[in-house]
Amino acid sequence: GRRRFLLEARGDSMTGAGIEEGDLLVVEENPAPPNGSVVAALILDREEATVKVLRREGEKVRLLARNGAHEDIVVPAERVAVQGTVEWVIRRVRSRRY
Repeated sequence: GRRRFLLEARGDSMTGAGIEEGDLLVVEENPAPPNGSVVAALILDREEATVKVLRREGEKVRLLARNGAHEDIVVPAERVAVQGTVEWVIRRVRSRRY
């Protein structure tokens, strides 16, 4: 099967997809997932990774946030390297007292 790796979510741009700051994301390697997938992607000239919804638009790629306070990222397709799809979200149980 495909390899998997973990990422820790930063920021709140994907709260509408159920991904919160500090969540662990299980990402399955896939360089060419279908549109609509939640992906981990590298934006090559920014040296930054991001987790967004993938939409290919001809020569461009739109990475859609799932929080209205954040703008989508639109870049030429050759500047995006999709690492894989987010398959699982693991959330720490906050220290609760019962």
